[in-house]
Amino acid sequence: MKNLSKFPLVIAIILFLSINVKSQTVQSQGTMFMPLPFGIGFGYELALGNQLSLDITGEFKSYIGDDDFAVDNFVMSPRIGLEGRYYYDLKKRFDSGKNTDNNSANYFALLISEEFPIGYEGIRDYPIYTTRILPKWGMRRTLSQNFTIDFGAYFGVKYGATLKDRDLGGSAIRTYGPNEWKAAYGVYVTLSHVF
Repeated sequence: MKNLSKFPLVIAIILFLSINVKSQTVQSQGTMFMPLPFGIGFGYELALGNQLSLDITGEFKSYIGDDDFAVDNFVMSPRIGLEGRYYYDLKKRFDSGKNTDNNSANYFALLISEEFPIGYEGIRDYPIYTTRILPKWGMRRTLSQNFTIDFGAYFGVKYGATLKDRDLGGSAIRTYGPNEWKAAYGVYVTLSHVF
């Protein structure tokens, strides 16, 4: 939880530094989003210039299993995140007459998030959280006036508890080991309603 205490300070500093920055191309917008296959979240994307934005999100995801926790458990996971985005082809799409509403463009991003999983064995023993630092590539497209879809991939690192199988005289039990850094990678699809 020590890492989490710095999170509000980082958000406050970035917001303070961006107050006088005018948006020319990227649009500031609030969103309600659904990370697939299960989940719901809310966020605000703050325009920081022609192609830059800062996205502040809170979400609640549900999924079955994860290498951090247990492959045979249903996991519910509140998460907060801060993501800087660089829309590298927004101007090119606009100049060629393509739809750029709701920041419809390809982007590179850096996501820093804290996740607090609940609903699996071991949570009562001690609190477990996961910090993720994920460089991402994604593409956002407008489905209609107020709906967008994001596709993307990420590869980075995460810091959190590890699962260990311990042998107890012929039978293995699953325990949680110490926190450690390890690779994090995957793909994502997110549906959003922009307001």
